[in-house]
Amino acid sequence: MPVTDSQWPSIHIESIQLQDKAPELEAIIAALAEAVVMHGPAEEMIRLDAAAESLLGYSGERGSSILEQLASLGLQTPKDKRFASEETLTARALRSEIERGVVGVIPGAATREPVWVSISAAPVSASSGKPRGGEGG
Repeated sequence: MPVTDSQWPSIHIESIQLQDKAPELEAIIAALAEAVVMHGPAEEMIRLDAAAESLLGYSGERGSSILEQLASLGLQTPKDKRFASEETLTARALRSEIERGVVGVIPGAATREPVWVSISAAPVSASSGKPRGGEGG
């Protein structure tokens, strides 16, 4: 839908307000002890906070698949099963489902103990209401 001349001042003000909020949101995410990963609809990693980079052992380029990264770590259910691809929290978020407190474990290697995680995920929707990605922690 085209924007009319009378809507431009309102849109400009809303844009400035959003820009003012961005540093606040950045500070909140940076202060969280929990790992936060944001991914796009193709399951590509868009954003990781420092805790996520530490947990995943990953600080590479964004755009890599979150599912590939978790699979490489061996993330599984507490009953030693891999999460089915259609049941990962990434897939659920992209179906507009919200999940909280799903327990998983990253098995320990010879040099470390297993890491138990509680995973939550929620969709990030575009203004149309369609999912444009997801966020989890």
